[in-house]
Amino acid sequence: MRSDLLEQLKGYILERHFNEARFIDFEDVSLIAESQEHMVKGYTFKVQNYYGENATVKITLFKDKLRTFYCNCSDFKRYHSCSHIPASIMNSMVFDDYQMDNKGISKRILELFSHNQNIVRKKVNLVLYLTNNEYSYYNYSYQSISLKMKMGYDKLYTLGQKYNAFKRTVEDGEGKVYFGVNFTFNPEESYFSSEDQDILDIIFENGSYNYDNVGFSQRGLSKLLDKLRDKTFYYNDILIEGIKSDLPFDISLSKKDDLYKLKVDYSKLEKVTEDYEYVFYKNNMYHLNKGYQKLIQSLEENELTTLEFTKEELNKFNVGIMPIIKNNLKVSNNLKNIISSVKPTVRLYFELNDDNIICNFKLLYTENEIDYFDTTEELLRDISYEQEVINDLKSYYFKIENNTIYLDDLELIVNFMENGLNELTTKYEIFTSEKLKSLNIKKKINVSSIFLLVKII
Repeated sequence: MRSDLLEQLKGYILERHFNEARFIDFEDVSLIAESQEHMVKGYTFKVQNYYGENATVKITLFKDKLRTFYCNCSDFKRYHSCSHIPASIMNSMVFDDYQMDNKGISKRILELFSHNQNIVRKKVNLVLYLTNNEYSYYNYSYQSISLKMKMGYDKLYTLGQKYNAFKRTVEDGEGKVYFGVNFTFNPEESYFSSEDQDILDIIFENGSYNYDNVGFSQRGLSKLLDKLRDKTFYYNDILIEGIKSDLPFDISLSKKDDLYKLKVDYSKLEKVTEDYEYVFYKNNMYHLNKGYQKLIQSLEENELTTLEFTKEELNKFNVGIMPIIKNNLKVSNNLKNIISSVKPTVRLYFELNDDNIICNFKLLYTENEIDYFDTTEELLRDISYEQEVINDLKSYYFKIENNTIYLDDLELIVNFMENGLNELTTKYEIFTSEKLKSLNIKKKINVSSIFLLVKII
C-alpha cells in the first residue's frame, strides 16, 4: 500500500519535497489519531521536518486509495505541497504493505531507542560575525550591532530562516535541522563545545532574530561580549582574536603656566556599546574598566577632549582620576619631576606618646620626603599604594583621626610590638624612638632602624 500511495502523491507533491522527506526518519513521525467510517480511513500525524519544525498532517483513504491530504505547515499553505505528507506515508507503520507481527513491532520499537547509541558525536564549529550598523534619521544618527552565525563541520552554513527551529532543537536536545548536503544538526550526532554552548545560551536568551541577523539590547550585547572575551570572532569582517583589556592609547598630561591639561582623545575610539564598556580601535576590540567608562562619558557629555585644572585642584585629580589612568599616562618633560615611575619608598616612624603609639607615615617620591597627610606638595602620588600601607596599619588596629595615626589599646600595643613590627619591616623602612625602645618587651624584634629595640616582657 505504501508504494501505491507514494505513486499517487507524485502528481501533487513537488519533487524537492519528496527529496526533503527522505531526511525525515521514522522516529520523527508519530500517529496521534486514527478513524474509520465504512471504507474511509483517516489518519493524523505529528511530524518534525529536517528544519526542526513540527507540523500536523491529515490523510484520508478510500478503499486504501489516497483521497485527501492536508498539512498545517507554511509550505503547504503556499504550494499545496510539503515534505511532511510523503514523510508520513514513508515512515508510519499503518501504511506497511503487510501486517507486522508482535516480533516485528518490538524490533522496530527497540530500534527507535537504540539506533543512535553507537554514533560518535561530532563537534560543530561556530563562527560569529558582528556588524556595526549605523543609521541616520534627519539630524539624528545611531548605531546597532547585529550578529550573524555560521556553523558546520568543514563547510559553514548560515541559519537563514532556520533560527527558530535551530534554537528549539538546541534547547530541547532533540530534533534535526537540515542546513545542506554536508551538515544536518542533530543533537544525537552533533554537539557544540561548552564554551560555544554558553554563547548560544546568551544569544537565545538575549537576542531577537530578524532576517538572518540577531539583534541585541545594550544589556544583551554586553552579556554576549563578556562571553567573547577569549573567543575568536569577526567584527565588521575583521578577525578579533580575543578582547583586550585597558585603554588602547596613551593619555597625555602637560602644564602651561599654572594650568594642567589632561588630553583624552577618545574620538579615536569606535563605540561598540554605548557606555564605552567595549570599544574598537585599530583592528582590535577592548574592554574598558568602569573608571575609563565614566571618565570618557563625562568628557563626551560635555564635548571635551581635554580636562584643565590648577595646582590647587591637583590633589582632587590625584585622588580621583590618577589611579584610573596612571598605567596609560604620559607626562610632558616639565612635569617629570612631579611624578615617579616607581613606587615611593615608605618610611614609618613609631614613637611613644603617653600610653599611645604614634605613627608618622612618610613617603619618598623622587628626592623629597613628604608626609602622608601633606596636600600642598605639587606631586602626583601613588594613592593606591599609599592606601595599601594604611590598610597594613589598620590590620593592627591603628586609628586615623585629625591627621594622626595612632594605637591606644594596651593589648593591641603588645600584639603590635610582638608581631606587627616584624611584619612591617619586610615591606617598609621602620624607625622607632628612644621612648618606644624603653618599653620592657617579651620578644626580641628584628627591626632595621636607626634605633636599637629592647625586649618586651
